[in-house]
Amino acid sequence: MYLRANCDLIEAGATRVTLDERGGRTTELAPLGIKEADALLAQALERAEREAGVRWQGPVLEVDGNPAIVAGAVADDAAEEE
Repeated sequence: MYLRANCDLIEAGATRVTLDERGGRTTELAPLGIKEADALLAQALERAEREAGVRWQGPVLEVDGNPAIVAGAVADDAAEEE
């Protein structure tokens, strides 16, 4: 990922998601994409309201990414696979 002149971020490996459990144990989870993360949040909010009467009434923050950055990241991944 290009941040600014002479400042590139390079991933050291594949994305890893690890859940720290009690007793020093960990569980590896599959990374979530945007759609999966949105669905998980919607399920959590619905369950919190249904089971505990908790309602989200705070501000909603929407972040729009730059499509050029996403396209560049995908293009780099595809180039590495060739």
